[in-house]
Amino acid sequence: MRGLVVLGVVAGCTKATPDAPPRESQPADATVVDSLTGPRPLVVDAPPADAVLRDGPIDVPTLAMIGPAPSLEASCATTRPCDVLAQDDQGTLIPSPSTPDCSEVLDLSNDQTTAVPRAFRNATVGGLDRVHAIPGGELRIAGVRCGPKGARAGRSEHYVFIQRGDGWWRTQAPVFEHNYNDKYCTGGMYLMWNITTARTIVGLAVSHACISCNKQMTGENVQELMLRIEPGGVKPRVFAPLSVGVRSNTENTFGDTPTSSDPDCKVGARATSLREHWLADDEVELAGPATAVGDPLTTSFQAGFTDVTQLARPGRYRFPRP
Repeated sequence: MRGLVVLGVVAGCTKATPDAPPRESQPADATVVDSLTGPRPLVVDAPPADAVLRDGPIDVPTLAMIGPAPSLEASCATTRPCDVLAQDDQGTLIPSPSTPDCSEVLDLSNDQTTAVPRAFRNATVGGLDRVHAIPGGELRIAGVRCGPKGARAGRSEHYVFIQRGDGWWRTQAPVFEHNYNDKYCTGGMYLMWNITTARTIVGLAVSHACISCNKQMTGENVQELMLRIEPGGVKPRVFAPLSVGVRSNTENTFGDTPTSSDPDCKVGARATSLREHWLADDEVELAGPATAVGDPLTTSFQAGFTDVTQLARPGRYRFPRP
């Protein structure tokens, strides 16, 4: 079972001591209101005890940018052609691409990662829109396809593209990679654009769901990220994502009663999220479990090959701007 990435922060999780028993399960439609992504399903498990916040703010690094290009097509054409060991339905190997496949970037209806994460199917804010208009341009999160359409295994590398008055910019490297399979696994994303005069944040949920338990169950993992984009200045700035939540769930989607005792055959859901408090326009405090030990994600996160990535460690984070 592999994971979907979601950007977001849960506000107001209940603290618990390390030995505290889990809370009783809540109704499936219970929600909390998140200051970043709006109404979201209530955490089912009691979170671990909060860690001691680190002293001093940690500067979130910016990602390298390429641009400006005269068009979106020209911007995408300079991305790296990505590879995947692909076979067609007859098992014949499909040759690797020599140039980037920008079909999903130029036409988002071609995107293969359009499944809505289960935890967000009843959400009233956010959605699947990968593009957000800004004065004089747009922000776009889109994937370069790895391997041709029709391949049984699929992968895409997702970049941030920024259109402004001087042309098109993009992150030099993909922000995350998404893995999926057109038979047994699906990929998904859910986004919440949160743009104010002070800051531009996108809450991104990336999910990966696969058939499990001898094809009797479906398991889904979700990764939640906070991604800050600032389109102004001499160059636009995209900050390294902060991992602020993980979710997993297993449900019986086929109606049969599983006969295995394997954990993948047990219906349930788990979630752990960090809580966010903005101290200033460019400084946020994240509080949460002592087991959270990660740093800002400066290299591509892979959704689909690892169950979960580490949560950002609790502390103060600063988004430096000139």
